[in-house]
Amino acid sequence: ASGRGGILTVTGEAGIGKSRLTEEVREQADERLATWLHARCLSYGAGLAYWPYAELLRGHARIRVEDSPEDAAHALSSVFAAFPDAIPYFLRLLGLPDAASGPDLGSLEPETFRRRLHEAFESWLRARAAEAPTVLALEDVHWADASSLELTKALVPLCSENRLVLYLVGRPES
Repeated sequence: ASGRGGILTVTGEAGIGKSRLTEEVREQADERLATWLHARCLSYGAGLAYWPYAELLRGHARIRVEDSPEDAAHALSSVFAAFPDAIPYFLRLLGLPDAASGPDLGSLEPETFRRRLHEAFESWLRARAAEAPTVLALEDVHWADASSLELTKALVPLCSENRLVLYLVGRPES
């Protein structure tokens, strides 16, 4: 709330109370009118690139499992309308059709796509933090895939200049 963010890691063995502590932190964030963005890594998610970030986008756009790909794409495009350059990258990450005639992402080198996807998340989170203090909570980081970890590392510099907190929860081995 004072204009700078930070990184907070909560580590502990299974069952020690990390989730309960996170509930308390979320209540404190809500009381301070902070935006709480939440995603969870999956135990079988090491092979699913960017899984927690894809779930973050689905949750933020309120995309439901039963939504058609077209409806989901429309919902995501509407929610992120202020970030038109990010939409094609977010749609591709979620495997959704891009109805607009945006850039041909299929012809991009994987490294170029990765870099631009990271830039899209950075741009969105920077804007969120400009509107209100923002907490990006990633739970079960010990199960995160390599791509998600790289994106999380790329977000670290934003925390020193913006009202963004990376709240990372995991077991000690993470």
